[in-house]
Amino acid sequence: ALSVGGAVGTVTVGNQTNASIGANSEVGAENALTVDATGKNDVDLTALAGTIGLVGLGAQVAIINDSSQQSASLGDQTKITNATVLSVNAEGLRDLDANATGGTVGAIAAGAAIARVNATGGTQATVAESVTIGDSTTVSSPVETVSITATNVTKADGKAQAVIAGIGGGGGNDSEVTVDMAVDAKVGQGSTIDATGAVTIAALANGQANAETLGINAGGVTVGISRSDTKVNTTANTLVADKAAISTTDNLLVSAQSIQDADANATGSGSSL
Repeated sequence: ALSVGGAVGTVTVGNQTNASIGANSEVGAENALTVDATGKNDVDLTALAGTIGLVGLGAQVAIINDSSQQSASLGDQTKITNATVLSVNAEGLRDLDANATGGTVGAIAAGAAIARVNATGGTQATVAESVTIGDSTTVSSPVETVSITATNVTKADGKAQAVIAGIGGGGGNDSEVTVDMAVDAKVGQGSTIDATGAVTIAALANGQANAETLGINAGGVTVGISRSDTKVNTTANTLVADKAAISTTDNLLVSAQSIQDADANATGSGSSL
């Protein structure tokens, strides 16, 4: 008897999260003024299958693609007249898990488990060109604390595992995880920030990728392969452009931080008569 089985799961995420104050606007607040774009993606995908027969063929495939983006901005020539706290914040938080698990049993058995996670996209917090934030010389128009921050924390895991058992057994198991993103915090050309409190302009890109593969082949003649691969490329950029001016009576922080963490583990075992 011939037994053929498989499980294929695919998730594609491409959400855009945007918050902005448009060009040539004039805005003030008695307390906090916040422009915030936050995107949170939590994806858990499992492909599970098993086959039993004289000839058994099986495959499990789990694939996640996430290209989401977040953007918070003040448009060109915007004027922020007053606020105790001005916050322009863009944040991306992603937790992505792809699991491919299965087993194939037969006199002749062949199978594969494949897990893929591909996380791209980016996060931007932007003060555009010729923006005016605060005026400490005018008592009625102070801006105290200013925070322009872009943060992306992406954790991606791929796991492939399969058991192949038969007189003739062959299996290929493969997990591949990629995190590739850019995070930017920017004050545009000709913009001015005049604050009475601390000013922070910061970008943080934190990418974590883990790929794990486990294959077990048992039979009279066995052929198997287990492969794991991770790629992490995180870019963090913080820019105060030409002819921009920042003044504060407190602390000024301009910061960019990129964190990369990649792990790949492949384990294969086979036994034959």
